[in-house]
Amino acid sequence: MRPLKLTISAFGPYAGETVIDFEKLGESGLYLITGDTGAGKTTIFDAIVFALYGRTSSDFREAKSLRSQYAVPSARTYVSLRFLSHGKEYTITRNPEYTRPKLRGSGETHEGAACELLMPDKSVLTKNKEVEAAVYDLLGITCDQFLQIAMIAQGDFRKLLLDKTEARKEIFRQIFRTGRFEALQSRLKSDYLRAESALRAARAGIRQYSAGIVCDGDGDDFETLQRARRGELPDTETITALTSRNEADKTALLTMDEALKKMDKELAAVNEQAGKLTAYQRAEEQQALVLKEIGVLTSQAEESGKALAKAQEDEKRTEALGEAAAQIKAEMEQYDRQEALKQTILANRKQSDKQRIILDKKKESLKAAQQTLESLQKEKAALSDAAEEVVKAEAALAKEQEQGRRLEKLSASLKDWLARQARLNRAQKDCAGAIEGADRAAEAYRQLQTAFLSEQAGILASGLTDGAPCPVCGSLSHPQKAQPSDHAPSEQQLKAAQAEMEKQQAEAQRQSAFCAQLRGSCETARTALEEALAEQQMQVAPEHAAQPIQEALAVHQQRLKDLRQRLHTAAARQQRLAELEASLPKQEAQITSLREEITDLQVALAELITRTNELIAQYNEQKQRLQYPDKATAQKQYQETIRQINALKQALENARQRHLSLNNKLEQRRGQQEQLQRQLAEADKPDGEAITRRQQELSGRKADLMAQRDAVSSRLSSNAATLANIQDKTRDIAILERRYQLTKSLSDTANGDVSGKDRIKLETYIQMAYFDRIIARANTRLMRMSGGQYEMKRREEADNKRSQSGLEINVIDHYNGGERSASTLSGGESFKASLALALGLSDEVQSNAGGVRLDTMFVDEGFGTLDEDSLKSAMDTLAGLSQGNRLVGIISHVNELKERIDRQIIVKKDRDGGSSVTLMV
Repeated sequence: MRPLKLTISAFGPYAGETVIDFEKLGESGLYLITGDTGAGKTTIFDAIVFALYGRTSSDFREAKSLRSQYAVPSARTYVSLRFLSHGKEYTITRNPEYTRPKLRGSGETHEGAACELLMPDKSVLTKNKEVEAAVYDLLGITCDQFLQIAMIAQGDFRKLLLDKTEARKEIFRQIFRTGRFEALQSRLKSDYLRAESALRAARAGIRQYSAGIVCDGDGDDFETLQRARRGELPDTETITALTSRNEADKTALLTMDEALKKMDKELAAVNEQAGKLTAYQRAEEQQALVLKEIGVLTSQAEESGKALAKAQEDEKRTEALGEAAAQIKAEMEQYDRQEALKQTILANRKQSDKQRIILDKKKESLKAAQQTLESLQKEKAALSDAAEEVVKAEAALAKEQEQGRRLEKLSASLKDWLARQARLNRAQKDCAGAIEGADRAAEAYRQLQTAFLSEQAGILASGLTDGAPCPVCGSLSHPQKAQPSDHAPSEQQLKAAQAEMEKQQAEAQRQSAFCAQLRGSCETARTALEEALAEQQMQVAPEHAAQPIQEALAVHQQRLKDLRQRLHTAAARQQRLAELEASLPKQEAQITSLREEITDLQVALAELITRTNELIAQYNEQKQRLQYPDKATAQKQYQETIRQINALKQALENARQRHLSLNNKLEQRRGQQEQLQRQLAEADKPDGEAITRRQQELSGRKADLMAQRDAVSSRLSSNAATLANIQDKTRDIAILERRYQLTKSLSDTANGDVSGKDRIKLETYIQMAYFDRIIARANTRLMRMSGGQYEMKRREEADNKRSQSGLEINVIDHYNGGERSASTLSGGESFKASLALALGLSDEVQSNAGGVRLDTMFVDEGFGTLDEDSLKSAMDTLAGLSQGNRLVGIISHVNELKERIDRQIIVKKDRDGGSSVTLMV
């Protein structure tokens, strides 16, 4: 494919119609695309890609936003490319979907996407699917392959040169579509991990259950069970030993239960004697307590008598304390005046503090208002694009609404076609019935006609006489006349049958014509429906189109919802911008007002502080004349004096009550002691030591037996559950082991985990084959560009056995015979190596695309890092690419290239907006 002429209109930075005549650049050699930064050098390649495939070279250049912002409303956005393929000329014209201002009135108008391919025989393809198929047939490659072959972007291939295996795998996965091998690796590893986990869990289950075996040292199987607990026995021996122990434990439990019943009867008799002894001992203990309490109460009664005498003596002090309290009360009014002066001082200080707080808050408010002003100004600046965003959102919404109308129309077309098809089916059934009726009428007429003709001999014979000639044979003699049949049809019946036949045939012809008319209408509707489906890129037959159309409508509704939300958000931002423009002057006025209030508050605060200092001096002078520092202290002293008076009186009353209460309790305890003494004298005391010895003996024996029984019962219960679990798990392990061995072998091989070998995965192994071919192609250029010094080589060994390897690059330095990593190359050397690698990849992709050859290539930037000799070598290499009938376009602004390359496409930014192109040949 060779571009002959490219026309760009209102596309990207090109505001008007720009024509680039590639034929003037010749059929081979190098040419330079140069100009201002951002003027649109790479857009030339974008335009070619968009014309051919409806896409651009970069993901961030979306086809739907390609209309030039500098274009006038009347300008139409499109790209037209005339190109040569297989010796024949083709012209493809394509415009993106876009909106533009209306030529009359306000608002915008929507332009839908369209394409047109002019063939050498002057026929024109206009359907998008037909054009895409024709371009693929002509070029033999997809858009992604075209971008990899026709455009060499140096930054991307420097990354390919220096990246590690994992990063390079991602690049090759996209180019050579090896992702299916990665999916196989992951699936095999997932199967292995699941099998390993299941087997590990089963074995761990056996070990866990075996470790739970309960055994003691009194049995012959103790050592065997201990080995089973440690996991040292085969599973079958563990099961046998555990089964034997469980049977022995069941027998032991029955024997122990009989012995326990006998002990319980003996204990009941001994406990009855122990109850009598307990009652006697309780009475003795109570008597001792009562005697002790009598002694304590006697001592306390003597002490309470002494305390009563002392309280009576202390009560005499109340008279002197009453006089002191009266004197304090007489001075209270002076404390009130002092307190009023103090409150005034405190009020002034409180007011001062409040004014200081108000002043500080005003200062903070001023600072906050200033910060708010700055924030509002920044927010206003951030919302400067709000109006533009509203316009974009409205345009996108209008576009989506148009898509909705197209989908609704498509749905209506489907319903119309289905209705026509149903009507056709009914008409075909009616037509078949009419044809069948016509056939029956024709058969009836044929039978009547045959019968009528067969009877004509009898009808003629009835009129023959001897001597008269026969009208058929002319004979004068008629020895055997034909006799007419009794059921011969009449001529009237024959005519009636003929009329019925003609009527049925006319009806069948009418029905057939009606079916033909409906069939044509249905086929027309189907063709229109198929075209509409193709326009919506729905690769389905009309019979199966209902669900895709409904799904597309559902997607449309969601997009419509999202776009309305986007428009709502954009409108809110625009509204917020208007609010900010209105509030900024108010905020500035608020700052001025706050500054004035702060000045007034500072003056008032100074005056209040002066008045407060004068009151403090007066307060201190009066305070020196009073006995107590304040009224609260005087009141406290007064209350303390009253408290002492009341305390002395209460102490006297308490001493009287305590002395009386202790004497009453002492009399009660003496009576109780006499009663307990009579009770003990009348009772017999059992032999406590004998009872205790017997109880201890029986209880000890029972406790030992119960402990033994509990131990055996617990062991039996635990071991029975353990035995059942071990038996279940042993049945699963054999199956799990076979699956584990198979899946591990497959996973290790595919994922590069085979011990002692390089860690090369299946996908990487496939990619290595591609990579070897790419490096071989690249070295033919690198040896030339480096003067025979450097040659690239795929590193065959990893840095260690733990890292994934296989896709790293080393370089061989033929000047010193050394081999080192590609990352050690200098900037210029890296450029040459990455350029060679890019060209090698381009060759390999072309080879994988069926040997497709493009007669035009583009190289984008990267020459600024080269010295004079390296630049010459790179130019020679690119010149070698252009031998034969191939043009190589270099996109760059390096001045040295401008001097070396005569043929140039110069792109400039115009002062009034947009860009223009000049050819220098």
